[in-house]
Amino acid sequence: MNESGLESLRHELDGIDNEISALIGRRFDVCVQIGHFKRKTGLPTMQPQRVAAVISRVRELANKNGFDPNVAEKIYELIIEEACRLEEAIDDSGSHS
Repeated sequence: MNESGLESLRHELDGIDNEISALIGRRFDVCVQIGHFKRKTGLPTMQPQRVAAVISRVRELANKNGFDPNVAEKIYELIIEEACRLEEAIDDSGSHS
């Protein structure tokens, strides 16, 4: 592979990173909506059974897509941690701070 081929692959990676970033942003937007719902209905922010279900599903998806489920779990632990932080940042007035 020449340097031009390497640059082409790097460009492809940059595009994939753009898509991943956009999807994570969308996921966090939905988490904020969920946070508003939980605040209005008095549901707790942290729901361990839901976290366990998400992690289990992500591990299955990683297997299906040919990468290490342990890596997928680590990535999602960070994503879930941030989602919980976003949900907890919603104040009693319903604003997201």
